[in-house]
Amino acid sequence: MLSNNFFKKDWPQREIDSLFALESLQKSKIIPIWLDITYDEVCSLSPLLADKYALNSSEGIDSIIEKLTDVLEIDSFLSNEEFVEKMDIYRTNGKWSKRYIIYRSIHNFNKLVCYNNEYWGDDNSPNDLEDIEGLDIYFTQKRAIMDSKYNIPADVYASDFDAIISISWINYITSMIKKWGAGKLGPCESYKLHYLLDEWFDLDHLFILFLNFRA
Repeated sequence: MLSNNFFKKDWPQREIDSLFALESLQKSKIIPIWLDITYDEVCSLSPLLADKYALNSSEGIDSIIEKLTDVLEIDSFLSNEEFVEKMDIYRTNGKWSKRYIIYRSIHNFNKLVCYNNEYWGDDNSPNDLEDIEGLDIYFTQKRAIMDSKYNIPADVYASDFDAIISISWINYITSMIKKWGAGKLGPCESYKLHYLLDEWFDLDHLFILFLNFRA
């Protein structure tokens, strides 16, 4: 979703750069939706994005959904009623109970931590690859192997922290996730948890905290 506010922040630009990298590997498809922004503005801020097929929020949600369905070849979307029903299920003590949410979130967190620590703790990386292309090939292959090993979905990012995550940090964040899943984490602590996962350690907070709803 592109807007003037989007281009004012550093983190969205990092996300776009990651999506472009994935798109080059045919692992993603970028379809911008323009929100109160003109073509000339997008072009001046990001010519690559301006060149892409895009939708405009002024068309209305129904039109956008219809066009996305055609472009992405999606058979159907959840109706509003179905979406509300799933959210209600997520909040109840049925399948998506607090205990289940905590378990899944900690499981996903540990999975990305193990992925990160193995990736950056590998002492077997070649030292004789001095050219950038050779290193890119090596690490692309390495990521593909580890994605398969840890069953990491294609749209999930990990191992960008560039260091091993310590046991003390793992224990601290695990305790925060437990509070979050139990609904006992206040607004400030929730923001801190999001910041630590997504910006400090570069771990996909959506995969960690919300995959249990997306699954």
